[in-house]
Amino acid sequence: MTVNISKPSINIREKLAELDKPSGIAGEAVLRADSVQEIRNSINAGRKNLLINGSVQIWQRGTSQTATNGYHNLGPDHMTTYYGGTYSQQFVTLPNGQYVSALRYTANSSTNASPNFNWIIEDSGKFLRSQTVTISWWMRASKSGIDMATRVNNVANSRYAGGGSNYTLGTSSGYIYPATTEWTHHSKVIQMPSTNTHDHGLAEIWSTSSSMSNTDWFEVTQVQLELGSVATDFEHRSYGEELALCQRFYEVCYVWQQGQATAASQYVAAGSAVYAVTKRALPSLTSTAGGFGSSVKITVTSRNITVYGFGLQGISTTSGEIFSDTKVVADAEL
Repeated sequence: MTVNISKPSINIREKLAELDKPSGIAGEAVLRADSVQEIRNSINAGRKNLLINGSVQIWQRGTSQTATNGYHNLGPDHMTTYYGGTYSQQFVTLPNGQYVSALRYTANSSTNASPNFNWIIEDSGKFLRSQTVTISWWMRASKSGIDMATRVNNVANSRYAGGGSNYTLGTSSGYIYPATTEWTHHSKVIQMPSTNTHDHGLAEIWSTSSSMSNTDWFEVTQVQLELGSVATDFEHRSYGEELALCQRFYEVCYVWQQGQATAASQYVAAGSAVYAVTKRALPSLTSTAGGFGSSVKITVTSRNITVYGFGLQGISTTSGEIFSDTKVVADAEL
């Protein structure tokens, strides 16, 4: 006996597309993503930029400062700069349409024409061992012919105190990028060593030769260091969040002091303050008293300095009523 069995025709491609996948909503979003950036956005992967103030939007020390040759903690917060010249904040429009803050270095001498920008990375000597990282940034210059380079260094501190014993250079061969008068985006994949001599690190962008003359300038913005071998879109943090990250290392405070003195050299005006952000270590304090009145002055001394706050004493330099809006700078930079 013959038995005939018939089945409806099927489209194999359609059936494969309909297969149930145990991926859930988030998994579906990941499978549909066209880039690493889309994956990060879809699953809210969290912070990826290892640099504080890579956006160069925080300038607590002032938005224009002139320096002599040497390493300085000036310009944007939580970074060091090198070579004499002027470091100033600019607001610029990138080719993608974003209106952002940028760091401009302007040379004031042909002998000071090799700008060097360094972003400190706390404890990177521990968590970046054997890791693959990618650094990326936007840059432009006032003229062509200015060559820039990048590397990630292993350091004991951001001021290079102690010289070579506290500073191990990262590999720099081949990391050369010519700047143009138009904004260009660059990135470099770096393999970190398995051992490190020091605790911290610097992400560095610098001029490879004295290729700038007096009044020439160079700008950089949206500097990002992230794990992995892909340069993803720049991570934007709010001004308030970036400021709080910077204030762990450096903070400007204002304290109102008031008192009455019957003679000079009297302790008459006490004050105290709690930092907006707890400091990473015991800071050094610099205070400046602003006395009001033609002859009433005050000298301020700091007392009871902690990582949480500080106290102030106001010492009169003459008799009378004392008023002082005292500016206090707490510096705990690496």
